[in-house]
Parts: sequence; C-alpha cells; structure tokens
Amino acid sequence: MRPLDEYAYVLSELPSPEARRQVIAQSSKPYVIVIDIVDRARRHELVTLPTLWGLPAQIDAQGRPISQVADRYEELYNRSPRDAARVRTAEEIESKLIDLEEASKPKQVPTWQPIGLDHWRLERPPQMVARDRKGHVVPHFAKRFADFVQMARSIAPHEDAEGFALRLMDIDRRSIVQETTRIDIMPGGDGYVALLSNGAGQSREIASAPTVVHAINAVQARLESGEPLTLSVPVRNGSKRRRFRPRRRRKSSGSAAQAAV
Repeated sequence: MRPLDEYAYVLSELPSPEARRQVIAQSSKPYVIVIDIVDRARRHELVTLPTLWGLPAQIDAQGRPISQVADRYEELYNRSPRDAARVRTAEEIESKLIDLEEASKPKQVPTWQPIGLDHWRLERPPQMVARDRKGHVVPHFAKRFADFVQMARSIAPHEDAEGFALRLMDIDRRSIVQETTRIDIMPGGDGYVALLSNGAGQSREIASAPTVVHAINAVQARLESGEPLTLSVPVRNGSKRRRFRPRRRRKSSGSAAQAAV
C-alpha cells in the first residue's frame, strides 16, 4: 500500500484524495498488489514451532523448552495414545504422565483407625500443596516443582531455579504450604459425613453417606481419582470460608462401624 518514496512527500501535501489518486496513477507504481491467502490454512498445514518438533499444532508449550515438551509428548503417546490425543498444553502432558506413573505403582490400601463409637479416621502423610494465581489447586505440585527445579539447574546452574519454577508454573507463593491432613468420618445430618481437616481448626466436608461403609467408599473413590484434596484455600475479598460443624450424635448400635472393619 505504500507509494514510491519520491512521491510520498508530494502526496502528503496535496489537498484532496482526487489529486493524490491522479499523482499515483501517473507514477511507476499506479496499482496496489493484494495477495489473498484466505482459507489457505485449510488446504495447507501451517508450519509452527510445535510441528517442527513433531508435536500437534495445537500444543501450547507454556514457556517450556519445546524439545522437552516434544520428548514428554512422545513418551505420553507411547504409553497412552488416547490421552495424547486429548492434551492441549504442556501442563496437561505433565499431569497425564504423573497420573500414569501413579497408576502403575502398587496401590496402598489406606488404614482407617477407630477413634470412638461411629468415628473413624484416616491420617494422610504430609504433602506440599499450592495454588496458581487464579486460585486453582495445582495437581501434583511437589513432583512437578521438583522436575522444573532440576530442569532450571541444568539450563542455568547459577540462577534462581526455585524462582524460575514458580514463575513457569504461575504459582502464588503465599499459597504454598506443607499440609498434613486427616479425614474423619462421624455422624452428621441424616447419616455420616467425611471431614477433611488439618488439625489447626480448619475443616470442610468432602463426602456424606447414609452409613459408615458408604462414607468410606465415597472417600476412597475421591482419593483414587487423583483429585487434590486440600484445605489451602486462599481467602479473597474479605470472605470467610464456612466450616462444617457436625450435628449432635445419634445413638447407634455400632453395627455400621463393625461392618467397616
């Protein structure tokens, strides 16, 4: 669309569009050349950085080294082509690989301890949990954080590897906590409730069921699904999280507790 350089100043001084068009028509470049590429992407595949490394074009590397993302994607494809076809980001690739790794390990049956009449407890080992800047729980935070720190140290040994990992994962530093949680099943409402707590006054209901056995099964299903169960919920805009308080205990023969054993 640009006119020739020797005409540019003259055109800017002319008083009307008609005068400018007349000068352009008399120049050595009287016409504009338009190259129309509409719908070319439907006929020809566009070459992007991911496709150069053998990745699907829709994969977002999210700031990771593209060579590393390609290696991880190839690993995921070899282990689970169906999951590989569904992922769209480097974070999803990482999470799927960790899920597959966890699923391949021998399952450990958690031990429920009787605390009292109709009261059962499951102690969970300490784990590092965190949230991103949007407030979402980051799945497999400890594992992924350690991997990013190792990667950063291999690339730049003298730089802040931990800070790089937190920026890459978009972590809210204030949300990082070492959390030791426990799950209590006790009477509540019209049946039994499962309470997730950290022993410091924070708790929330994560399941409810008519019997102890059903409540334990509901908790087991959530744990086996890989869903992150955490109490590290940031409080925003002055709002407070409501805590669940069990209702008065009902008399029970203890048969449900015996069935759970």
